Amino acid sequence: MILGHDIDLEKVVALSKLALVGKFKRKSISRATLVLWMDTHSTKMLDYMSAFHLIVKGWLCFELRESKDMDIILSKTRLRGPFSIVFKRWQ
Repeated sequence: MILGHDIDLEKVVALSKLALVGKFKRKSISRATLVLWMDTHSTKMLDYMSAFHLIVKGWLCFELRESKDMDIILSKTRLRGPFSIVFKRWQ
């Protein structure tokens, strides 16, 4: 989604029902490192790599396939490693 472009609100609402937002504690992370991190953690927990979208001020939106996947990820207090992240439901 790019600011200034037409936004399909129906798609945004649909995405919000299957999305978590999170922010890494570290101030910046490269896209390549993020993809590697997602491949490792997302694949372990969900058997697939979730899509992600960069939003604003370091926040990320993680798009999941099913609502039960949200519960799997939220059951972890936070994911740790070189990059610690806490997830929240998109509200």
